[in-house]
Amino acid sequence: MGISGETREFAPHLTLARFEPPGISDGLSAIAQENVAREFGAVRTDEFHLFESKTKPSGAEYARLQSFPFTPAEA
Repeated sequence: MGISGETREFAPHLTLARFEPPGISDGLSAIAQENVAREFGAVRTDEFHLFESKTKPSGAEYARLQSFPFTPAEA
């Protein structure tokens, strides 16, 4: 697909969506279908943070909007 490999240190995160122009290309859709049953591993954490990113010519800027702890539900 002509996508270069990442050179930065891995920082686990989940990007929900970012497309320019909007939409999913046929090639990306095909790759997703090929990997639908792929196991990507597991991670344990006690919280997650919701970030907003704004893409600018100088690079993305990130702002933490809120943090959410994972706690047991109270009875």
